[in-house]
Amino acid sequence: MNRRLISLTLGLLLLPAATAADFAAGMSAYRSGDFEAAVAEWRPLAEQGDANSQEMIGFMYLYGQGVSRGDSIAIKWYRRAAEQGHAGAQNSLGTLYENGRGTLKDYATAADWYRRAAEQNHAEAKNNLGRAYLEGRGVDRDDKEALRLFTEAATDGLGLSMINLGRMYEQGRQVRVNYGQATTWYVRAAKAGQAARARDRLVAVARRGSRAAFTWLRDAANAGDGDAMHKLGLLYFEGVGILQNFTLAHLWVNLSAALGNERAAQDREVI
Repeated sequence: MNRRLISLTLGLLLLPAATAADFAAGMSAYRSGDFEAAVAEWRPLAEQGDANSQEMIGFMYLYGQGVSRGDSIAIKWYRRAAEQGHAGAQNSLGTLYENGRGTLKDYATAADWYRRAAEQNHAEAKNNLGRAYLEGRGVDRDDKEALRLFTEAATDGLGLSMINLGRMYEQGRQVRVNYGQATTWYVRAAKAGQAARARDRLVAVARRGSRAAFTWLRDAANAGDGDAMHKLGLLYFEGVGILQNFTLAHLWVNLSAALGNERAAQDREVI
């Protein structure tokens, strides 16, 4: 939601003063948790054709905030905003088509909406379109185009694209296998709000001998990250990518269990 709020805040600068004031009032109500008041502010603006309000009304229907949840109504409002060129609504509309929410699944239509938003430099749309090219869903598979899109979105700071870009380096898709580059992107993703996903991928490359990935996990464990403690302990237990050490394995898994990690408590008994 943070990226949406930032985008909408910038978009207010382009609205007539009265419309911007009413939209801002809706946003203030939304942030305070008064969803019904937010809808009351945005609906008249949406009906008058304001794309930002149309996108937010679609969002409210999608998640049932201030209104009864309705995917088909959400898609109607997203489409109205998307057809006006609203990049966020275009990306959301693509997601609805990809997942079959409010409509039948249609990967080609999803990719088309992603493309329209990506052409406006919408980072999430670039990531979604990159996935479509990587998987050949709605478009012909094209690893080169996926790499380009992931790189652009990752450079823009999108954590999910950093994960996807790292995986391309890890798997050697359109680039040579490079665990060092993969680790670099996973570490950046962890800092960009994708710590859980990044941690799993760092474990994978640590098993392949990436010292930088192992160091990140060790530092995270030392900083009190219970899940990193657990995974670090398992690496020592397995002895894959590092020297096997049952004592350190038990130490880290035990510390993780002490922090309430139930899976670590189970693994501790095995170790």
